[in-house]
Amino acid sequence: MLIIRFKPLGRAHRKHYRIVVADKKRHVSKFSIEDLGWYNPYTKEIHVKQERLSYYKDLNVEISSSLKSALSKMPVAA
Repeated sequence: MLIIRFKPLGRAHRKHYRIVVADKKRHVSKFSIEDLGWYNPYTKEIHVKQERLSYYKDLNVEISSSLKSALSKMPVAA
């Protein structure tokens, strides 16, 4: 089963995150299937490949709750 979630990167107390598709049962830092974008919690910047995200949503891939929250705050492109 697949899940779309954050993969933590960076040093201690200055984390930033990749948005990745990963196997739900494996550790996300060890293995990820595809990178979909990144998120910086300090500047609140988020960049996502929208076409790939919609592709995985169409496949009914689960999205983590923290990522859902970040995506809901993302401005909608016109």
